[in-house]
Amino acid sequence: MTFLDEYLTPEFCAEQQLFTFGHNPRANEWQIASRDFKEVKQKMLTQLTNMGQPVIEVEDANFQNRSELFLTHRHDGVDLDVAYSQATLQNLFRLWKRPVHILTQKGERSTLLSFDGSEHKEGDFDAASAP
Repeated sequence: MTFLDEYLTPEFCAEQQLFTFGHNPRANEWQIASRDFKEVKQKMLTQLTNMGQPVIEVEDANFQNRSELFLTHRHDGVDLDVAYSQATLQNLFRLWKRPVHILTQKGERSTLLSFDGSEHKEGDFDAASAP
């Protein structure tokens, strides 16, 4: 990581034709998203941090005083994958035996993803109104 941070230069990036890519739902194909040096470097460093996996931390094991598990996603510009987050919540529910929640961000808004054993819920989260 330190090597990339120190020695990856705009010249090397352009010479090697490095780029970021993403899925374009309209064309239903993967396409080049950016050739911008800062974006390429950030993407490479992000994938090396925690092996590209999201960082999720336990915030409270007694959320709302109901023994529910409350986790936070350290959002670093990459949203959680909905299918993976739902499967994770289901697996955590099996272990915890109580509803589980993950606080994340979608765009500019804080979002709470929850699973209560029977259904997934998603809603805006206002930290000021949370107990």
